[in-house]
Amino acid sequence: MVFRLAAFVIALSCNAGLAFGADRLHEKMELLAGSRAPISIEADVIKYDRRSGVYTLTGHVVVSQGERTLTSDNATLEEKTGDAKAAGSARLVDRDNVLFAEKIEVNFNTKLGNIEEGSMFVKKENYHITGRSMRRVTEDEYGVVSGGMTTCDADLPAWRVTAGELKVRMDKDVRARDVVIRVKGVPVFYTPYAWFPLLKPRTTGFLLPSIGYSTKEGARLYNSFYWAPTDNFDATLSADYRSRRGVGIGTELRWAYDRDTITRLNGYYMDDRKSKRERWNLLLNHKQTLAGDIYLKADVRLSDHQYYRDLTETALDKTQRSVDSNAIAGRRWDWGGAYLFSQYTLSLDADNDFTVQRLPELGVNVVKMRIFNTPLYLDVDSSASYFHREKGVNAARFDLYSKVSGVFNLGGVNISPRFGYRETGYDMRGRERETYDGERGLVGFGVTAQTGFNRIYSFDSGPLAGLKHTVEPVVAYDFVQRRGGSVFPKFDGIDTLGRRNLLAGSLVNRFVVKYRGGGDKARVDYVTIRLSMYHDLNKDNLVSGRQRSLSNLFGEVVYKAGELFTVNNNFRFDPYEGVFMSVNTDVRVEDAKGRWHVSVGQRFSKDTKQHFMSPSRMDLFTPSAEFKSEFGKEDENEAKRLNFLTLEGGVKVGSKVAVSGRAWYDVHNQNFRETSVSVSYASQCWGVTASFTKRPGERQVMVMVNLKGLGNVKI
Repeated sequence: MVFRLAAFVIALSCNAGLAFGADRLHEKMELLAGSRAPISIEADVIKYDRRSGVYTLTGHVVVSQGERTLTSDNATLEEKTGDAKAAGSARLVDRDNVLFAEKIEVNFNTKLGNIEEGSMFVKKENYHITGRSMRRVTEDEYGVVSGGMTTCDADLPAWRVTAGELKVRMDKDVRARDVVIRVKGVPVFYTPYAWFPLLKPRTTGFLLPSIGYSTKEGARLYNSFYWAPTDNFDATLSADYRSRRGVGIGTELRWAYDRDTITRLNGYYMDDRKSKRERWNLLLNHKQTLAGDIYLKADVRLSDHQYYRDLTETALDKTQRSVDSNAIAGRRWDWGGAYLFSQYTLSLDADNDFTVQRLPELGVNVVKMRIFNTPLYLDVDSSASYFHREKGVNAARFDLYSKVSGVFNLGGVNISPRFGYRETGYDMRGRERETYDGERGLVGFGVTAQTGFNRIYSFDSGPLAGLKHTVEPVVAYDFVQRRGGSVFPKFDGIDTLGRRNLLAGSLVNRFVVKYRGGGDKARVDYVTIRLSMYHDLNKDNLVSGRQRSLSNLFGEVVYKAGELFTVNNNFRFDPYEGVFMSVNTDVRVEDAKGRWHVSVGQRFSKDTKQHFMSPSRMDLFTPSAEFKSEFGKEDENEAKRLNFLTLEGGVKVGSKVAVSGRAWYDVHNQNFRETSVSVSYASQCWGVTASFTKRPGERQVMVMVNLKGLGNVKI
């Protein structure tokens, strides 16, 4: 053990004191019980009592060992036990933790000790803990009597938790009795017991409640308990009180067996006195991989018919028309794979008895395999499906699709020929089965030609330094001849396939614009413009009873100006009527330093029954129109629901205040579906967010307070 003495005087005590030279002192200190690292002491005066083995230090005392340092006006150090007692402006620094007190007792070997009328500062999360007495029970646990804690640096903190007893476990939690929460020294809340998560987010404990008011729901109170018994499992149990509906009980369970096996389960139940019926919702998400080749996935969403309309919080959830539950199990091989798939659809608008369910589907796929040593490849898709609904036609369907394709480059042009055959058979049940055919065969061939040209322009002056322009033309032809029946139930897109004689074209223009100045960080803009259209040589495209040879013109524009401005737009234009059938736009502008942003969104569709397939994705038997089931009730207002505008933005006011808002405007009904505004204030140790949301027939106010350092606490 090595001791460095900055300044010392060794004096004999009245009956036992001895003075030693530096070598003898070094030898005696080697006997310090349980020492793990060298100790260094400094003081104006150092005395040593040989019989008791006690060092007495006076004036500017510094005792240090590794990352631990004790300073005070006076101190004693016991050679045999490692106990140290310091008095007079005592301070103990242990890594990032600092203890302040008039008196500190600590054992340099065990790191345990006591302080009187002192405080502790923990750099991580900025904790300030005070107490009449404080005892270090273990290296990471403290017991405090008549104390308090806060993360605020001010002498009069914005908030502080005081308690008769505090048990602080670093990186875990705080358990307290006779708890009072004080705001600027004023008591605002009392509880006989409290349990707060500390530092780590995965800590068992109660979270403070979320409080609000809605004109539709009445007073709102939401409280939850977080439970994390193991590293791979946790749960949140919640109680949701709505004065006009009752009490809802919710739970969320999360566990991970290993990196490839994760499960999440959400449940909610309420006996709703407003609607006088039981309300419930169940969400299950599970994914699992076995031996790298076998996989399981499930995404289940079940609820009562009006749950999403009445009890969810976002406009997107409230306006969705259906929810799907899916489950799939499969196996992968080098040559392809096999799967078993089921899908259950819950209609939120119509009678679910007419909704078609896929229960189940078994499929085997063969990925592209080279045919001997030729440049041709074979791939096969096959499936056996059973479609069920409570009312109407049910059917078992077998589908086999095999295709031969290749890619050749001729003078810079990629030529992709393809030939395929598709056989589909049906075994139908129900009174309407006689009106449908039971078998269909499709044979087809096609070819796609694609190339690209680019040119770079340089500018000697002006704001632009350079421009790269790329042109990518695509031409495709598909011919399909149908054998067998022509009338089939439309369970999914496969059933819409028929004869085809299509000539399609697509033209993509890409621009890369580089501005002058800025060095390596010079602004670069990216622009993509895509136009696609096809010509039906058989004129099978029927719209409003008219035969058409030309499809709608599909356009897509993407513009990204550096990191500050982004535009995404797509449209469908009817060349016969001269009108836009749909226009969708998203624009976002933001400050480079993140101080503000504005987003504008627009959705318009005149006729949702018309859809378009981009020629760049053409395949022999890809449906030429997005699938729309002939089963279920039509909604005449469906298209009108897609005509709306959204506006969202936010701005930071100084370093502590942020304001954000969102609006969703229904153009057809000329009203706002939802508007919301929130204001957030974040100080050094706490924050508060107040939000106001307005929906048709409802106003809602929520206030959330965050006390930094006490986990995810909201009021």
